[in-house]
Amino acid sequence: MTQLARGWYQDPDSQGADRYFDGKRWTQLSRTSSVKNPPLLLVEGWYADPRGKYAERYFNGTSWTDQTRGAESAAATSLAVDEAVYELRWIKRGVLAIFILLLGMGLLVFGQGLQ
Repeated sequence: MTQLARGWYQDPDSQGADRYFDGKRWTQLSRTSSVKNPPLLLVEGWYADPRGKYAERYFNGTSWTDQTRGAESAAATSLAVDEAVYELRWIKRGVLAIFILLLGMGLLVFGQGLQ
């Protein structure tokens, strides 16, 4: 993988905008480009994926391509895990609510039978 220096680069997803690379990964920081169609100043090669979905994306010397390599990023995987955990919490709450409701109904029915 080609090492990319920390700095502002043309955002591949937004014409006329720049995105900040912190030396390790692309951040969510963006700004309106002060230069119309600024040059990327990157040589052809593999770089950290500016879209953040894959480990690397290929830059052909002019623009980012659809060629990627490496598994989906930890951030994308982490988001899927977070969503699954959130859903599981609601399922647990629903099961608990049903259990309490059934317990209450059982106590009412059997409580009346004991009197």
